[in-house]
Amino acid sequence: MLGKPNAGSLNRVHPNAGVPVISNFFHDKVPYQDCCKLTNNCEKYFDRRPSDDGSSYQAPRPATGFGDPHMVTLDGTPFTFNGRGEYFILKVSGVDFTLQGRMEPLTAEDGSLTRATVYTAFAAKESGSDTVQV
Repeated sequence: MLGKPNAGSLNRVHPNAGVPVISNFFHDKVPYQDCCKLTNNCEKYFDRRPSDDGSSYQAPRPATGFGDPHMVTLDGTPFTFNGRGEYFILKVSGVDFTLQGRMEPLTAEDGSLTRATVYTAFAAKESGSDTVQV
């Protein structure tokens, strides 16, 4: 089965992973060229690497934060956290992405500090990037 027209197939190696150019070339480009461009064995190629146009893709559940702060994690678990300080909100391995948040007490209208906390700053960094602070 050739799969969906013009849908392509999934790569085994991302062009930007590890030794990107060489790995992607040998594991993805060469097999396609050998089977589909240089011979009439494209059907065998797509038997091993089914065509995928992304139509069945399901986006990951979003994580959210709102209020003082109420949060919903990536797995859908809701909770409230009123900690004061700086915390890692998200760490992603592989790309070494981190998102850090600063939480401080909420100031009431009369100027007094409440027991509730609010986000007052965020810092994000990925491997090889500068730190972005908001």
